[in-house]
Amino acid sequence: LADGYVAGFGPVQDSAETDNEVFIYPGLTPDDADLPMTPILILPTPGDGNVILQWDGILGASSYNVYLAGQPGVTKDNYGSLPGGRRIAGIPLPSTKVCELTNGVAYHFVVTTVEAGDEGGNSGEASATPTPQPAPDLADVSALIRCLAGPGEPHPPTGCSVLAFHTADLTCDADVDLADFAVLSNLVEH
Repeated sequence: LADGYVAGFGPVQDSAETDNEVFIYPGLTPDDADLPMTPILILPTPGDGNVILQWDGILGASSYNVYLAGQPGVTKDNYGSLPGGRRIAGIPLPSTKVCELTNGVAYHFVVTTVEAGDEGGNSGEASATPTPQPAPDLADVSALIRCLAGPGEPHPPTGCSVLAFHTADLTCDADVDLADFAVLSNLVEH
């Protein structure tokens, strides 16, 4: 359509019959009509100095951005002015492990979708407070072994859920590898 025109579709009453027709009329489209959809942030999972975030994947998304702060009301526009505010950009999958957090401090998160260079609106806000975790048990060792990623392995590897993969990333380096296994082995020994 030419600039300044909007198309619509709707019923038209013509004598005794009702038809559906396309209308073209002068008007404006909403400013956000071409922006990517907003993801739905799922309840975060707190860990020891970290929080695992998951959200619904958006078809066509090239990446996602996470915004966090130590105060409620965080958005992509104000995160830098809030205590502990920061942005994690370019996340390729609909989940991430946010590291370097202080145990006992409540963190507030929103997620945005990036598609073709455009960033969508903020998701609903979710909060979590990282807390020290008890020593792992044998099931944790077994889960870590299943999630070990070697060269060329998909992330997460086949048979390892995204949540298990993030949980097994004990070194917070976005990869589950022998360093994580060493950390877990050390925890089990003590």
